[in-house]
Amino acid sequence: MYSDIYEIVSDTSNTVSLVIHEKDYFLSYEDLTKENAQDLAENYFKFKGRDGVPVVTDINRNANTGRIQVTVKMEYERDFKLEPAMAPDVLNKNRHDQ
Repeated sequence: MYSDIYEIVSDTSNTVSLVIHEKDYFLSYEDLTKENAQDLAENYFKFKGRDGVPVVTDINRNANTGRIQVTVKMEYERDFKLEPAMAPDVLNKNRHDQ
């Protein structure tokens, strides 16, 4: 389901719109509620491995196109600094510290 979500990113703000076919949405959720949309957004960004905390601001269902658009504001403020991933310079094939 998450690979079928179309993402529209705003250049001027931290706003992202997630567009999903309503059939895909209603396979996982019974109702179109803000709580369900929030769950969808959180799981989508975890699936994509993206940084930030999604906060759903709007939900729109277009009956003509059969699509649901979830507007999300991404919050990046946090109390800790992300450290870059480090790879070892040399791999020890015997797994012994030298």
